[in-house]
This record gives sequence, C-alpha cells and structure tokens, in this order.
Amino acid sequence: MTAAPAPWVGVAAIAFFAFIAMPALSQSVANPLYLHTGLHAQPLAPYMDLLEDRSGQLTFAQVREQSAPSGAFRPFGPRALNAGFSDSVWWVRFSLVNTGNTAATYLLRQDYPLIDYIELWQQDETGRWRQRRSGDRLPFRQRDIEHRDFLFILDVPAKTSATYYLSFRSAGPINIGLQLFTPENLLQALSAEQLLHGLAYGAYLVLIAYNLFIFFIVRDKVFLYYLAYLSFTVVNIAIHSGFAFQFLWPDSPDWANRSVSVFAILAIVAVLQFSRGILELRDYAPRLDSLLRIAMVSFACALPVIFWLPYATQVVSVSLLALATALLVLWIVVVRVLSGYAAAFYFLAAWLALLIGIGVYLLKSFGFLPHNVFTQHSSQIGSLVEMLILSLALGSRFRVFRIESRTDALTRLFNRRQFDEMLLHEFKRARRLSQPLTLLLLDVDHFKRLNDRFGHAEGDKILKVIGNILSGSIRKPALPFRFGGEEFAVLLPRTNHSDAAALGERLRKKVAGEFDRYEGITISGGLATLDHAGVDTMESLLHAADSALYQAKAMGRNCVVRFDRTLAPAASP
Repeated sequence: MTAAPAPWVGVAAIAFFAFIAMPALSQSVANPLYLHTGLHAQPLAPYMDLLEDRSGQLTFAQVREQSAPSGAFRPFGPRALNAGFSDSVWWVRFSLVNTGNTAATYLLRQDYPLIDYIELWQQDETGRWRQRRSGDRLPFRQRDIEHRDFLFILDVPAKTSATYYLSFRSAGPINIGLQLFTPENLLQALSAEQLLHGLAYGAYLVLIAYNLFIFFIVRDKVFLYYLAYLSFTVVNIAIHSGFAFQFLWPDSPDWANRSVSVFAILAIVAVLQFSRGILELRDYAPRLDSLLRIAMVSFACALPVIFWLPYATQVVSVSLLALATALLVLWIVVVRVLSGYAAAFYFLAAWLALLIGIGVYLLKSFGFLPHNVFTQHSSQIGSLVEMLILSLALGSRFRVFRIESRTDALTRLFNRRQFDEMLLHEFKRARRLSQPLTLLLLDVDHFKRLNDRFGHAEGDKILKVIGNILSGSIRKPALPFRFGGEEFAVLLPRTNHSDAAALGERLRKKVAGEFDRYEGITISGGLATLDHAGVDTMESLLHAADSALYQAKAMGRNCVVRFDRTLAPAASP
C-alpha cells in the first residue's frame, strides 16, 4: 500500500502550477484603468480585451457571458487594431475604476471616422445594459456629440468599477483606435487639431485661389485641369477625415459612403488630364497621350457602376485603379524626365510624395501597417506636399508663359510689347540719373521682294538669322527686339551717339556678309539719342529714330544714319 503524500507536497504542487499559470491567467483579462483627473489622451489598447466574431451572429448576451465556443476574449495588445477589410464583428471590452467620492464624466474617442456601425453597451444605475449606436451608416445627428470622429460620453459613478462593451462592423477597413479624455483635455486636443486642419485646408484654398487667378491671366487649360484635380483631392481628404460627412452631407449616410469612390475616380480622371497637359504629351508622345485618354474614358465610364457595387468591392476596385494610375503616370513622368523636360522634374518629385503618402495609407487600410496618426493622415500629408510641388511646376510654367508673351516666337528676341515697357523704364532711368539713352531701328532692305522670290518660309529663315546676329552681337545693358515685320530695334542705355553708330555699322556689316545664297540681303538703320538734336521725350526719341531710318532708305539703303534736325521724314521707296 502506497503511503499518502504529505500535505505540504499537495500545497507545493498547487503553488507551483499556480505560478506557472499565473502569466497566462493575468493575460486573459486586461487590467482595469483607474481614472484620475490628469488623464490626457489615454490610449485604451493596453486595458482592452478583444473578441473576433467571424460569423457575425453572436448576440450581446453571448458575448458578455462568453457562452459561445468562439466567444473568448483575448488581450487587445499595446497598439490600435488594424484588421483591414474584414467581414467579422469585432468586440472590445474594458473596465474603468472611479475611486473618487464623486461621479466622473469622461469622453471615449474612436479616431477612425469611416466605420459603418459602432455600438456601445454600458450599465445604468439599475444595472440594466443600455445600447448606444453610431457609425457613418447612420445620420450624423444620432451621435452623442456631433463631431467628425466618434465620441461617447461615459459617466462613471463614484467608488465604482464599470465595464463597457463596443462592437465594430464595417464593409470597409476596420481600424480601432480608442482614447479616453476628460472633457477639458479633449477640448484642448480638439483645439490643437482644428488649428492644424485649418492650416492644411487654408493652404489648399490658397493654392486653389492662386491657380485660379493664374488661369484667368494666361487662359491655359492646364491650370484648369490642376484646379479640378486639386478640388477633387481636397474633397477626398475631407471625406476620409470625416469633415465631409459632418458638414456637407450629414443626413445622407449612403451617399457619404459612395462618395469615397466617386470623388476618387473624379480625381483620377482629373490627374490624367492634367498629366497630359503639363507633360505636353500630345506633341511629344502621341501614343502615350492616346493611352491616357483611353484610361480617362474607361474610368469615366466606370463611374456609374459604383452605384451598383457593394461598398467593399468599390473601395478595393478604386484602390487598385488608383494604384494602376499612379504607376502609369509615374512611368510616363520618368520618360519625360529622361527627355530633359523641365516641368517633369517637378512632377516626378510631387508624384513620388503622393505615392508614398497613398502607399502608406493603403498598407494601413489592408492591415499591413498599424493604425496611428501618421498612417491615418499619410495620404493627406502626401497630397499637400504634392500640391505644393505641383504649384511650383505651374509657377515655372507661368514664368515660361510670361517670357513667351514678351518674346517673338520666330526670332526669340523680345517683342514689341516688351520694347514698349523697357523703353518707358529706361527713359525714366535716363532722366533720373542724367544718363544717355540711344535707340537704333533696323529694317531688312527689299524684304517684300525677297519673300516674293524665295517664299515666306525662306523669308522667316532670313529673319531668324538676323535675330541670331543681333542676340549674339549685343551685350547688356543693350537689348535687341523684333519691332514688327522685318523691322528690329536695339535699345542702348548709357550709350552715346557715336558708340551707338559704331554698333549699328558693325551689325550692318555682319548681316551683309552672312548670306551667300541670297542676293543683296542688307539692312538699313536709323538712330537717335535722348537730349541730342532736340530729342527730349520718349515719343520724340522713337519718332527721331524712325525718321533717321527712312532717311537711310532714301539714301540708297545698306547704311546707318544718325538723326539730325535737318533730316526730314521720307517715305520708304
């Protein structure tokens, strides 16, 4: 007969197994959160238990009693949950302990605003469980507090431990990020957040206003396409941050969900059209331009289908479309960068910033990255950086437009508009500083006869060659201009009468010696200097140089004549 073990052996065995099991037991139920007045943005993840109902059929009673085989809670973990797209119903449980002598009011915040249904259960004074419902599938006014995020008021009686249950169900990504605030601390946090959001949306509005202003000046459709893309992107950001549901369509939850995909597709179409314009694909790469046009038409035709697809299918489809578009545009931009097109460098930097932001957000949406402040707002950050860089690209384009509006397209010299502005500027400067100012006018001799003989195309080549001679022979502060037709002008600040005449003679000889295949390509010139020979106004300076030019024509052409009072205007023979 075996002797019975001593009593202390059993006690020791129980103590040993209890010690071994203690970590597991302590991890099966999260510790309660003890409330205190200094509580500020307290993440609840370390104090929560989590249950995934894969069937979506568990009742609250089953969850609370854990009577179903799959109804066991597990520790939530140290960080916010990102379950990605999930058909499960996710249950959360946590307890709050109020050790004070008075009841305490706290605010529970769920920081991801695109959850279809959220339900909160808490016990009232009688011990009965009360249910509160929220979510973006319900009208906005049903929320405890009308805010873009989900806020619940929690009243915890004095000397009490209260347990709360929440369920999350959504056709889109499931992101659970719960924080607890005192009312005062939440007001402070919201004030800081509103300031940051205000600055961001203010920056977008400034960009919209600035580019709209530029569009009305230059009338370039590229700026209009950018405005469309910028506007749709801003609405998309407002949708994902919850502002659109709060302020634009609070009584239309169905549209609030469909708008996610609708405005995403509109933004895709707008950016494709903008890419075609800013990269000048129609002239540079007609095949790539046709590819983007086909993509635009396809996406536009897919827009009505959105209203027939389930939400999860919509979001996944649009996400894949956005990814395909991003890669397509990236490839085209790289091609244009390799071709040396200046605006493409800006576009590439902007597009990479956007891709990084959207990539982080998509990885978060599909559950590969954690849900936090950065991943939640990564697409907004990337979009803002992208818009700022694209505005620089458009600013560069605007500067090109300004240069082109003041430049002759054929000779690449400044045009008559720029001449008028520079003449006024240099005249005022010469008067203010008591410096000389000379104007030299040049005209191609018998140009009409050359056009009739060789054709207008050859005549244009002659003008281009003369323009190159002027731009290559004249140094600052002197400036050459195409004055109009076959006539050129050279504005010579701080240049006296004799020096200007010497320059005119050098130009005449260079032109005469340049053309071998043509017969008799020469120029005539007339010059006048301010405060010389009675020239004392801007108008008289221009008139005097013109009179000298006519005199050069009358003297047989291929010469440069200085204005003198004795010169009388003569008609060009």
